[in-house]
Amino acid sequence: MATQSPDREPFRMCVETFTPERAAYLLENKHPKNRNVKRSNVEFLKRVARSARGLVIANDCICFDWFGNLINGQHRMIMCVETGIPMTQPVIYGLDPETFLAMDRGSPRMISTDFQMDNFPYASSLAATIGIIFRFDNNKMQSNVMKLLPEQAQEFVYNNPDVCDMVRSANSSLTRRKSWIASPSVASSAWFIFNRIDAQMASEFIERWSDGAGLEPGHPVLALRSHLLNRKSQIGVTIAVHHQLAIAIKAWNAFRGDRKVPFLKFITNEDFPVPV
Repeated sequence: MATQSPDREPFRMCVETFTPERAAYLLENKHPKNRNVKRSNVEFLKRVARSARGLVIANDCICFDWFGNLINGQHRMIMCVETGIPMTQPVIYGLDPETFLAMDRGSPRMISTDFQMDNFPYASSLAATIGIIFRFDNNKMQSNVMKLLPEQAQEFVYNNPDVCDMVRSANSSLTRRKSWIASPSVASSAWFIFNRIDAQMASEFIERWSDGAGLEPGHPVLALRSHLLNRKSQIGVTIAVHHQLAIAIKAWNAFRGDRKVPFLKFITNEDFPVPV
């Protein structure tokens, strides 16, 4: 570790408010070690800043080495510049430059962890389900940029307690029958979305999807199950979440219209289907 000379920035901690102008200056002049920018992180932080109405305090410090260089906080600085919103952050000055090597190696707390701490069953599946519904409702199913805020997830569960029952049912059914083919989070999010349209038909559709019993050729649920099973059986093929949900919606629309379908497909660049 390097030895600090008297003319270097001494170690100190404080809380400061960074203006967009200062953030831009730091990014341009005091940030020699540029990491690749993760746009999803920036967009997430921008939404946090806007929801906080200009006051953003994180438990992860903005850090400067003893030469005055920014070594932690790049994405927050970019957020500040792009939103024009000042941010209030804990700050550490005077760190050894080698400290940079150990930064951002920890494990962030996930929404699923919050649910687990609150004793929700199937916490990971619940978090994934709410994330899918959130992306669907915001027309972002084919995008990975939009992230769910922890407070949005908590509010969603509070306003829609039935989603917990759907997640529990989808996961317990998967354990019992091992026949979902799709992921439980996709099944439970589809159930929630369809339930808003027709609760009785949604329950029937999900039950047929789950057990696959007595499905005649041309039945939309049989086409759904066959499509997912064929894709799943291909070596090296992972069925994307948005693809699974798109096929489920197409099957649902045919089911609602009492139409027979020999097969289902969803291709790249196709508009995401809308459930009816």
